[in-house]
Amino acid sequence: MTPEYGRPFGGASPGSIRIVQVAPDHLTVPPTGYGGIERVVYDLTESLVERGFDVYLYALPGSRTSAKLIPYEHSTPNPQEILRFVERTLPEGTAVVHDHTHKSIIGLARLPVPTLCTIHGTYRNTVDRPVYLSRRALDYTGGGKGTYVFNGINLNDYPLRKEKKPYLLYMGLVIPYKGVVHAIDAAEAAGKELILAGPVGDASYFEREIAPRLRANPRLKYVGPKGGEERTKLFGEAEALLFPTSLEEPFGLVMAEAMACGTPVLAFPNGSVPEVLAGFPELICSDSREMAAKISRGRYPDPEALREYVASRFTRDEMAERYLELYSVAAAEEPGPGSYSEEEWTHKREYERLKTEGKFAEALDACERWLECPDAPPVRRVHACESAAELCGQIGDSDKELRMAVRSFEFGLPRAELVCRIGHLLMKKEDWKQAAYWFDEATRLPKPDDYGLFYNESCWSWLPHVQLCVCYSRMGLLDLAKRHNDAALSIAPNNSYALHNDRWLAAVLPAKERVVELPNDAGGTFRMMLKLPGLIEEFILKQRGWEPRLASLLSRFAVPGSLFVDIGANIGYHSLYVASSKPDVACLCFEPHPELAGQLETNRALNVFGRMRIHPVAVGDSEGRVRFQMNRAGSYNRGLSFVEGDQTVTDDFEPTEVEIVALDRYLREDDRSNVSVMKIDTQGHERQAIEGALDTIRTSRPVIVFEWHESPPSQRLTELFDLLEGYEFFKAHPDTGEIRRLDEADPPDFRQDYVCVPAGRMADWEAYRIHSS
Repeated sequence: MTPEYGRPFGGASPGSIRIVQVAPDHLTVPPTGYGGIERVVYDLTESLVERGFDVYLYALPGSRTSAKLIPYEHSTPNPQEILRFVERTLPEGTAVVHDHTHKSIIGLARLPVPTLCTIHGTYRNTVDRPVYLSRRALDYTGGGKGTYVFNGINLNDYPLRKEKKPYLLYMGLVIPYKGVVHAIDAAEAAGKELILAGPVGDASYFEREIAPRLRANPRLKYVGPKGGEERTKLFGEAEALLFPTSLEEPFGLVMAEAMACGTPVLAFPNGSVPEVLAGFPELICSDSREMAAKISRGRYPDPEALREYVASRFTRDEMAERYLELYSVAAAEEPGPGSYSEEEWTHKREYERLKTEGKFAEALDACERWLECPDAPPVRRVHACESAAELCGQIGDSDKELRMAVRSFEFGLPRAELVCRIGHLLMKKEDWKQAAYWFDEATRLPKPDDYGLFYNESCWSWLPHVQLCVCYSRMGLLDLAKRHNDAALSIAPNNSYALHNDRWLAAVLPAKERVVELPNDAGGTFRMMLKLPGLIEEFILKQRGWEPRLASLLSRFAVPGSLFVDIGANIGYHSLYVASSKPDVACLCFEPHPELAGQLETNRALNVFGRMRIHPVAVGDSEGRVRFQMNRAGSYNRGLSFVEGDQTVTDDFEPTEVEIVALDRYLREDDRSNVSVMKIDTQGHERQAIEGALDTIRTSRPVIVFEWHESPPSQRLTELFDLLEGYEFFKAHPDTGEIRRLDEADPPDFRQDYVCVPAGRMADWEAYRIHSS
């Protein structure tokens, strides 16, 4: 099937125009509770059906729609399964496909049907017709390429309620970036009841930051995810909805939903918020203090004015009309560059059909015809090789399976899926050395920005490490086997294969962990679990400490009742030292390396330090996800990992993604004014950590100790000092404890460690000065 093009909608009756909507495969359409994307897909689909269009909807079984439902057949979320299913079953004569999937998997496949892709998140997908949800999202996420359409709702689903009850509402996913803590801060400062409604997206965050606040204040209530009438009732009866997001919100559907019910929205000015609240800029708050003040004043727009505003901008009919304009333009255009030719599409569809029918030999023939299509671009030829290799595995032709996997290298960079397939085939032949070579190659491949037409997350993460564990154990290299299995567990802690290997290795390997008791300068001790071998662990074992003079200095500066913030805490020596010598100082430890953070938590638990909290995130001047270069499994010095910037990346590192936070947004309001000491060791990310904490620094005036990872230091170090107005700066040696002014000679073996002290705080200079001139 190849549809006709060059027919804009203008002259055709709606009933003759077939539009296909493709929903994600996480929730039903519409959702029973949380699920903004699915709610938008439902309203758009219903509005198109009401206009008489011939609409098909791909969605999970159990979805409700007036369109023709094509239910997915796979059982767990998998964008590649969505693509394969759509390719097999796309209705004949489709004029336009509208892709709502997170990865824009249909748009990336470049089917021979015009495809629009709505980008419902903060990711940039390299598709031909991207549609964002706000002008801000188009500019910020899309770089200005594409267009935008505001989300819309069905006003009939949101009854206006003029009489309100005296509670505030947070409605949404409970994760750090949604600003739940800021909502709690604002409600408590205003003395108001707050209802939190929505699914918990980060259980550790909830237990660490939210649950204690709920237990301490009976006016805070978490009611879980809500749907249907319960949800709209919460919207309608609330005095105000709090939306203190720190995300680059692409839209924020709950704002429109609340206003439709006549409920005002108090929000932080991030992402699309200024656009959605353009009619009521007085509701935008710079921080939780301003939000609390506006709550206390209680001067809100009239409920009818709020609803009329939504009716003029954010209805599903308005949304549908805008999309119809885009559909008409797309239908009149030829498919974009790289789209399937008629011949290639025919062979691809034939392959999918035969494979589904279990006719693997015939499907392999069709797949090879697809591979030989002269117009097929390299990315789809790689896909054809992967598909052919899979079919060869099904029919038991391992030699041809290997040839097909290797042939994929002719058309592009190696894919981890195919590299792991080669390794697996060699394992079946018990060629452990060659298999290990290929699995090791898989661990070194950079994860692609564009996942392409097939993607197996396990091949890019834990799987090659588990297989390397097997290969090295069969070769008698048990230490290497342990390193790779530990790497797999650091990526997937609950993986059954890695856990099985871990139990087996524990039975055959001598103990590699030691618990030691270490002294502090207050006459006390603390315990640490050390994993051997390792640079820091071996040093601690031999010297009974790691930078103990620096740790002593940190402890001396820590003020009773205050916070010590340890950014780049590693396995926790400095924080444990401070926590043991100053038990009334709370220690906040930030460590993004998963394995180090786990060891840090073990060390905290060994000492039962109740005022020590572990935050497994990076710290910088932004919030979201960042690339993190992590030392490979078994590295001698795991502390060299870093947030990717302009540092040199070698083969000793492997990229991953971690959460990153800015302290000014992440810390609770009362904590931001109570930091007495801040230690920063982030392998080149020190300035960003400071820039993201400038409000905290100006409020608390802490002593700041950091290691500058640039030698010799450049103008950038001077620029960092300029950020810290009202500070004095000193050079320090972390092992000897020597402190010298900037204009003095460097301490021997100086390693670019600096101490920044608020002016006057170091008046008793000789108390800290170790050397004599």
